[in-house]
Amino acid sequence: MEDTKIIRFKNDKGQEIKLKLIGTMEDEGNKYAFLTTLENDDEAYIYRIERIDNKDEWIIVDDDLEFEKLMNKYEELFD
Repeated sequence: MEDTKIIRFKNDKGQEIKLKLIGTMEDEGNKYAFLTTLENDDEAYIYRIERIDNKDEWIIVDDDLEFEKLMNKYEELFD
């Protein structure tokens, strides 16, 4: 059985949100993390992981074209 890795974030209101890490990949020199909600695997989020001041910053990919391009590459690699 595969271990599920849960990533915790705080939203703009300070509430904790838990997402399930489903995979990572690199594209054009950037590292990305693919996550879903704990309740619904069809609800996907992509974060770009950038190293800032010696720590990893997770920045949500909110550009629709970039999101779609990354999802297509992820599916090619892992489906």
